[in-house]
Amino acid sequence: MISKVPLPSRPLPLLLSLLTGVMFSFCTPSQETIAEKDRRAAIGTLSRMERITIAPNGEIWLARKGGCAYYTNSLDSNWHIGPDLSVPDDPAGIIAQEFRQFSFFNDKVGLITGEVSFGTSRQAHNGYLRTTDAGKHWELLDLGMEVDIKSVHAEKDGKVWLVGTVGQLLFSNDYGKSWTQLASPFDKSNAPTCLLMAAGGLEGYASGYGNHLCTTDNNWESWRYLPTPLDQLQKKVGSKKN
Repeated sequence: MISKVPLPSRPLPLLLSLLTGVMFSFCTPSQETIAEKDRRAAIGTLSRMERITIAPNGEIWLARKGGCAYYTNSLDSNWHIGPDLSVPDDPAGIIAQEFRQFSFFNDKVGLITGEVSFGTSRQAHNGYLRTTDAGKHWELLDLGMEVDIKSVHAEKDGKVWLVGTVGQLLFSNDYGKSWTQLASPFDKSNAPTCLLMAAGGLEGYASGYGNHLCTTDNNWESWRYLPTPLDQLQKKVGSKKN
């Protein structure tokens, strides 16, 4: 059951409570703090939530491990269960779907990415889901290669980049209908953590494990590595020793 509970007037602490499970206090010095009520938004189900996304129309979407989606019109509205997007897991125990992220181009068109299986094999995470009607219906599509998607960056002009956990970098300029594989600064040794692109789709930044930070000015035809805060700290400490 998805329930509605009284909401405080400050949405940011509520949002943090929702994501972390930590109760934030909204008391003032004149209020009783001992019997403070729990004012977190109640979704009514136990599961691991991967990431929160705010669509251009203001709707808030949550992805749940195992293939379920929740959305609400605003922080002071009820949560709704989206369409059942789950598919049967493999008999050997392979999880068919693990949603990580919603990405919306506009009020109608968006993607769900993560570890999603397309076809009969549940071991191949080679799919993604796409909507053209604001999330009322989602179509399971084939990426054309096996990718456990770690990070996504989508722009309102239809450009979108997907980065896989072992370094694959895919690009679409038609709202996620077709994909091209780009050269990538990542591999298994420095798996990516985040990718961000500037408007226009040429300049961008990406980070990865192993203290990697890089930038491009030509949509990843080439790139250069940047000093990270850790690099700068080590250099500063080394100079003091000298």
